This record gives sequence, structure tokens and C-alpha cells, in this order.
Amino acid sequence: MATTPTTLTRDQLRPVSQVLARGFADDPVWRFMAPADRRWPERMAPVFRHLIAPSVDHDTAWTTQHLEGTAVWSRPGSWRFPTGAAIRSAPAMLRSFGPAGLVRSLRLLGRIEAAHPREPHWYLEFLATDAHLRGRGIGSALIGPGLDRADDDGLPAYLESSKFDNVALYRRHGFEVVEEIVACPGAPPMWRMWRDPR
Repeated sequence: MATTPTTLTRDQLRPVSQVLARGFADDPVWRFMAPADRRWPERMAPVFRHLIAPSVDHDTAWTTQHLEGTAVWSRPGSWRFPTGAAIRSAPAMLRSFGPAGLVRSLRLLGRIEAAHPREPHWYLEFLATDAHLRGRGIGSALIGPGLDRADDDGLPAYLESSKFDNVALYRRHGFEVVEEIVACPGAPPMWRMWRDPR
């Protein structure tokens, strides 16, 4: 049966944040920022909840009927992390990352933001499928509504892939690598990717 994306709602925020935490549990960049332990998904879910809440409020996040994954987008001009959300998420980030991890994360995020394109575009912040459901086309279905909006607006789309294995998936949807970056010393590489409108 085909996966049909639905707009993510506030009451789905908590379970989908847990899906994100599980989906990014083996991500090299996220593991660089946050200490690795058995409780990683449990510790990271509150961080993801704070990070994706603005997109939920703007109807730019999608999931599936059974919450198997999510695609979280930012509208053109709204990709910077809001100061208020940063303040609200600080306690959760400190608990999840620890002091050293929080410093690493802020350094890395600052470099990523500095490299972010300035021209208007739709920004794919997160795309994740629950780990045991990968390879079933869920991510490809979830990315669709954001790409449709970008195309309807006649605007490009942008993302940073923090896992090389995902570059091929994004290429299938029209993205191309514009730069490989190491955001801070010791960090794993990331791939900045761009897609022109269709």
C-alpha cells in the first residue's frame, strides 16, 4: 500500500519526536554532538520536539497515518533557529548533549548556518523514518509535499545530509551536492545539497 503523507499535528509531536530520535540514532553528525549511550533516543526526543515545533505550527511538517517517519521543512526566509525556541530548548539540549557536547553542537550549528544559502528556498530540516522501516519508500513519500510546495512557488530546495548513505536518496529527488563540509574540527562530513525548481 502506498504511503500517503499527512500534515503533522501538535498532538503527534511527542511520538514523532521519538521517531526522529530513533531515526537519527545512527547518524554520524548527531552522534558527534551527543554522547552515545543506550538511552540516546529517549534523551534526544525532547530536543527534536523543540526543533520541529515551529514547522508543525506553520504546517510544513508531514508524517504518515501510523507515524512511521517525518519530513520537516522551513518556508523561505524562516530557516534560522528562532531565539525563543533556542532558549526553550536549552535545558533539554544540555541534558541530552552534556556541557562538552553542547559546545560542540553550537559550534557545528554556527558553521552550518554560516554556509546556508541566502537566496529564497525551501529548507528540508529533517527527514527520518523509523529505523526498522527504512527502505520501504516512506522517506521518498514524505519528502514529496515539501518539494511540491517549492515547485509551486518556483523556488529551489536545500538540505544538509549528515549521512552519506542518504545522498543517493536525495539525488533521486533532484538534489545535487554543492559542497562537502566538515563543520568543526573532528566532526564527520556533511553534504550540502541543492535542487532547482521543476
